[in-house]
Amino acid sequence: MRYHLMMRTPRPRRLLQVSAVLIAGLAAAVPTASAAVTFTPCADHADFECATVTVPLDRTGQVPGTVPLHVERQRGTGGRPTAWIGLAGGPGQSGADLAQNTWKRLGAPVAGTDQILTFDQRGTGQSGLIDCSPAFAKASSQAQATALCGAQVGSARPFYTTTDSVADLDAVREAAGAGKVVLVGVSYGTYVALRYARTHPDRVAALVLDSTVPLGGVSQWNAATYAAVPRILRTLCAGGACSFTKDPVADMKTVAARMRSGARGGVFVSASGRRSTQRLGGPSMLFSLLLDGDFSPQARAYVPSAMTSARAGDWAPLVRLIGLDFGVGADAVARATNPQSQESDGLFLATSCTDTSLPWLPSAPVAARIGALRGAADALVPAAFRPFDTTTALETSAGNRCASWPATAAAPFTDTGAPLNVPALLISGGADIRTPTEDAERTRALIPGAALVSVTGVGHYVLGNDPTGCAFTAYTRFLTAVAPGDPCTGKDGAATTQGVAPLRLADVPTLGRAGTAGRVARAAARTMADALASARIPNRAKNTVRIGGLRGGRITATFSSTAERVTLRGTEFVPGIRVSGTITSTRSSLRATMTVNGGPRSRRGTVRIVDNRLTATIGGRRITSVGGKRSASAASAAGPAWADTPLLRPGVDIG
Repeated sequence: MRYHLMMRTPRPRRLLQVSAVLIAGLAAAVPTASAAVTFTPCADHADFECATVTVPLDRTGQVPGTVPLHVERQRGTGGRPTAWIGLAGGPGQSGADLAQNTWKRLGAPVAGTDQILTFDQRGTGQSGLIDCSPAFAKASSQAQATALCGAQVGSARPFYTTTDSVADLDAVREAAGAGKVVLVGVSYGTYVALRYARTHPDRVAALVLDSTVPLGGVSQWNAATYAAVPRILRTLCAGGACSFTKDPVADMKTVAARMRSGARGGVFVSASGRRSTQRLGGPSMLFSLLLDGDFSPQARAYVPSAMTSARAGDWAPLVRLIGLDFGVGADAVARATNPQSQESDGLFLATSCTDTSLPWLPSAPVAARIGALRGAADALVPAAFRPFDTTTALETSAGNRCASWPATAAAPFTDTGAPLNVPALLISGGADIRTPTEDAERTRALIPGAALVSVTGVGHYVLGNDPTGCAFTAYTRFLTAVAPGDPCTGKDGAATTQGVAPLRLADVPTLGRAGTAGRVARAAARTMADALASARIPNRAKNTVRIGGLRGGRITATFSSTAERVTLRGTEFVPGIRVSGTITSTRSSLRATMTVNGGPRSRRGTVRIVDNRLTATIGGRRITSVGGKRSASAASAAGPAWADTPLLRPGVDIG
């Protein structure tokens, strides 16, 4: 599940994509008020009832038309007038898509008393989806895609603001017959919740804000995100986790500067094992990689070592990391994602390009907008964006994304800063770059008595991605009128930071006194560890992925709820050491049998691992080694069963 903050950065080799159908039904008469509606069983969501709440497109009545809001609920049995409402992220994510998993699970603590509600925000899912895919298909650049999408939305453009969504939320509350509401928002959903509480404080029973967007909104320069980057990089390397570098922030600054000075690249191995040279773009690509780490702890765990390698001239680890994270060269089958998912990038543009304060008048032509944006960027303080630069800030800004959006009346919101007197729980991921903990702390200062729980090592959407479970414990206590306390003290959901990829066998320490044979055995173990971790980088919602090895060969990984099976075919992590075989792991065991071919007979043999014990025969020499103890604190934030094995802890893995 990917929640999006009001920021997105350009991705290589593709334009923005969305799915489903065009806006429809906006020409009907404007209703004067929200009336109670009839809920009937949902056709595709068991245990939920569905209804349509029709609201005006333009509540001033100047522009005719309506929007059909698709609402889903799980009926409460306690008879209380309170409703629990889940607010999805984006802007652009379908709330109803989350009914059967996210909202059903998060609503469970109050399901016996309150009705559980969610709805598709206008312009998403079944609420008049904005589908700009035809426009995007015609575009040759992101600027053109934005312009074509805006033209397609047409005169409805001004009516997809957060202010409209707040009014829609109140219409849903009224139609469901609810008095007060408990609002549970994630990412952009927290902004809608806060804006609703500011507008209708007497109608809010409580707020739960997971990955908080503050009432002031998001700076068009993503200032809070850039400010959090150094802290999060250093946290990744805390406790000696990055013995290969003195300063990961300095490494990233150097690599970003080199990427800015000219295209860099290295060998990339595709899912079929084909080797090619891939060139990297500018540092905005690196910034995108960091953002994606909010949802992929495996990808972020490779960042420090990839920076160290690139700084030393070996760009292959960074090329592969960016390629796998952006889906380049990864062949995925047996998709587990919902094929009916209706997330709208068009709605994202419509909302963010209207809500955000931009340095131009809406009527300004594109050339004047770009000039104003560059002038504003020139006034930025470079130190605020390190290890990146102000050019990267400009490239990743809302202004850059929205410069070609057709003229639309702006609707920026300025908060009064007055206290919000509502019970509130704020939940933050200590490793969240999109909505950093500093934003949650600023928001808590506006809500007297609010509780804040932060989980070390976890990124965005904590309630869904916290492997420790402590955030959900705090959440349940809060909803059931128990003081949440801080059950996350001392908990760490971080992924295991990966080590630097060797450039030659001589760079691999031997096992004990086994010499070259020991180096080959350890190289094989490192290859297996890399296969296990890197297979989790491409789209985390897929059951089977096929990727290339770092230096050569292929990797196929199949994931289920109980086991993982990873097959290596001539896979190279250490140059010249080709490893083939299968790894099978469950929550209680890990077994692997591999053949190793390093060229000469002295570098050939077999390696077997059963849990923490390695046995190998290389060049006729038998080697036995026992790894370190399992450590729950080393568990990956994505929760794979093998994450706490020594295989995923380079430096203390085997021997």
